[in-house]
Amino acid sequence: MESSVTASVVSSDGQRIRVASGSNVAEALHNANIEPDPNTWVWLNSSPEQYSDEILNSLLEVAERSPSLGVIGPKQVSTRNPRVITQLGLTLTPLGDAFSPVSNQLDQSQHDALSDVLAVGAEGMFIRTDVLAIAGGWSDSSPVLAADLDFCIRARMAGFRVAVAPGAKISSDGQASALGKRLKIEQRKAAIALRLRFAPLWLAIAYALALLPLSVLRVFYRLAQKRPDRILSELYGGVWAVATIGARFASRAVRPMLVVTRLRAMKGLRASWEQVRSESRSRAEQDEQAHNLAAFERGEFEEVANAKTFTASFGWLWMLLLLALSWQYFPGNAAPTGGAILPLSNSLGDLLARAGASWQPIGTGVFAPSDPFNWVLLALGSATFWMPQLAIGILLFAARALAFAAAWRVIGLLTQKAWVRSALAFAYAFWPSLTSALNEARLPAVVVSIVLPLLVLSVARAAGIGRRGSARSDRQTWSWVAASGLTYAVVGVSAPSLIPLTLLVLAIAAFGKIRRFLYLLWIPLPLAALFVPYAMHFVVTLNQPLSLLADPGVPAQTDAVPLLFASGLAVLALAAVVTRRWIAALSFWFIAALLIVAAWAFHETSFGGISGNPEPFVSALGLVIVLLAALALEQVKLIWLTRLAAAFVALAGIAPLSYQALISSPAWVASDGRVVPWLLEVEARTDATLLVLQPSDKGFSMQWLAARGLHLEDQSTAYRLSVATQVEANPEYTEVSAAVANLASANGQDVSETLDKYRIGYLLLPSSESAKAAELATAFDASPVLESAGVTSFGHLWRLVGFESGEAEKHSVWSVTKAVQLSVLLGFVLLAIPARKAGKAKVDSEIFVGESEDNS
Repeated sequence: MESSVTASVVSSDGQRIRVASGSNVAEALHNANIEPDPNTWVWLNSSPEQYSDEILNSLLEVAERSPSLGVIGPKQVSTRNPRVITQLGLTLTPLGDAFSPVSNQLDQSQHDALSDVLAVGAEGMFIRTDVLAIAGGWSDSSPVLAADLDFCIRARMAGFRVAVAPGAKISSDGQASALGKRLKIEQRKAAIALRLRFAPLWLAIAYALALLPLSVLRVFYRLAQKRPDRILSELYGGVWAVATIGARFASRAVRPMLVVTRLRAMKGLRASWEQVRSESRSRAEQDEQAHNLAAFERGEFEEVANAKTFTASFGWLWMLLLLALSWQYFPGNAAPTGGAILPLSNSLGDLLARAGASWQPIGTGVFAPSDPFNWVLLALGSATFWMPQLAIGILLFAARALAFAAAWRVIGLLTQKAWVRSALAFAYAFWPSLTSALNEARLPAVVVSIVLPLLVLSVARAAGIGRRGSARSDRQTWSWVAASGLTYAVVGVSAPSLIPLTLLVLAIAAFGKIRRFLYLLWIPLPLAALFVPYAMHFVVTLNQPLSLLADPGVPAQTDAVPLLFASGLAVLALAAVVTRRWIAALSFWFIAALLIVAAWAFHETSFGGISGNPEPFVSALGLVIVLLAALALEQVKLIWLTRLAAAFVALAGIAPLSYQALISSPAWVASDGRVVPWLLEVEARTDATLLVLQPSDKGFSMQWLAARGLHLEDQSTAYRLSVATQVEANPEYTEVSAAVANLASANGQDVSETLDKYRIGYLLLPSSESAKAAELATAFDASPVLESAGVTSFGHLWRLVGFESGEAEKHSVWSVTKAVQLSVLLGFVLLAIPARKAGKAKVDSEIFVGESEDNS
């Protein structure tokens, strides 16, 4: 406690014998020079005001009724409202945490019959002086919030009663005001100290050994509870307990002179699980009521009273229609192949191994961060864990329907008109950039088109922006913050080029809603965890900071996005400037202008000979245009003007966009998911490697791969952009290139030793009608070190004569970086899961005024 404590020694007839003070309870009791006497009591007081004789008489009256009483506690009421009880006894939960059964309740004499309790708070505590000695004295090593419980439990173990005196009222606001920001930390320290103090020795030792890992697990538990404010206290408490473990076990030596009863026999005085759950529900209800009252004052309930739900607006029917119109993308086989996509591996283990920073089996192997987009691939593959490849095909098929549902939700921030939301969401589902991305199978761009509306929606909810922009409780706010963090990470790793612009918009939202600043500050954390190691590799190792903006996935040139089909919606978006919400419209148009400039500039930038992909910028532009159109249509009130606007949206907006989408065709096909011939599928888990030769007018290029072939998750932007440096720095590449050149020239040199040295067992020449391909095939057929393994659907395959594969070298798929990244993602997933709606609470209680330790 920060303030001084006084200890008054009083006789049974109410005479104050002497008064001593100290900086804490233990020092005050020591200075009081107390002699054990069943007819004298010591009265604790940490308030600046002296307690009245009336309160003292009430305590003595209770003491006279029972000689077995050793400790008495008064009723504590609020200093601001004396009719509100702040504390009336303390107890322990089934897990051993401190708990206040009566707290923040209106005093209507409903608890005046209470008597025996497990413990009472130190404030105003009335102790018989002989009990103080028999119980072992006041512990000066216990945390401030555990010392009173510690002493009272020892008094009960010595055979004395602990009771409350409801007729004796003192004014106290508990420890919240005294401890301030340290309250949560002190609560956690008290919980740990009490467990180590009273648990059986074997259990206390086991608990002490597990403290640090348990503290980490409790961090995730707090995130699932939507209590990230408890993270610091959990970690601090664990470290504190380990650092003071000697004092914690030494406190077990402070025991009563005679143990009459054990703590396990006091079960009837401890809180039940129902009381603990009820306290948690009560706090959640109070939080929701406060948020609902604020929302009612802003008029939000009136705005959404007549709003139609997604189902009532026939949203599911529109999604089914979009699925039908996406028939050309139906996953007729395991995995899409061609265009800008490769099949995904069919093993979740391989997907996990390629996510984060760990060993990457590219060329001779490299330990480096993989593309952060691989975390998205891992999440997608986990959705169809029995066949991860299938998830990509399903996503491409359902992309328009998912984009419609996401856009429908975000448009609700600006208008509640069901027809406006459905029509504009339908138009967004056919936006040219999404159509182009689907036809080329640019998976990152498809993911951005789907997730970007969800990012805008979740940030708006977390920041309290829009017509329905406010969360209804702190728990909901944290869920929206976590959803924002996850969606922002997905958008950022899918389209790194969008990160600077989205950070700017997020900063504007944070400073525009300064009261939510500390909430919004959490949003970039998942993206930072995934992207920072990758960025450091580009900046420090590769010295190519600009290449960070390159899109992940299979490199391919992008055709111009036909935005002419969206001109109708653009005209409608321009009309938003002349409405009464012209300020918001101008803000949106400013963002649209930035997106147009960024799309042009990015397309003019080259990354390893491949121009940047502007599709993510165009998708973001499409979302802005749709929101602007919603602003304009929201102002339409007259029936005839509404019909005219609806016709314009259908004819000038939806019709041209859907026409452009339906006349286009995909540049990819559905395959069985293999990327190498069946013979190499058998060698997938061995040390065998494969050379793939691509003939060209100037000669041929070469890829050095593991026998399993190249899958989508094997794509590495960092490796691709540094391949020239890798070849120059590693003599292995030069040696292998020379050996293959000798094979291609058919000069008769024996290169089998070189190929076997690097475990190159196979050569693959993809099918081609070129003269160079025929020349290479002839040379390989004539080579004595190669034998033909047949012509496959992937091309002509040769095997090194006498090659025998062995067991592949094992590399750990884990690293510290990957563990941290996975922990951050898991924490945000737990935080994003919506909390259950608070039920009706039977008991309204908190441990201390203003805060409580959540034990449910």
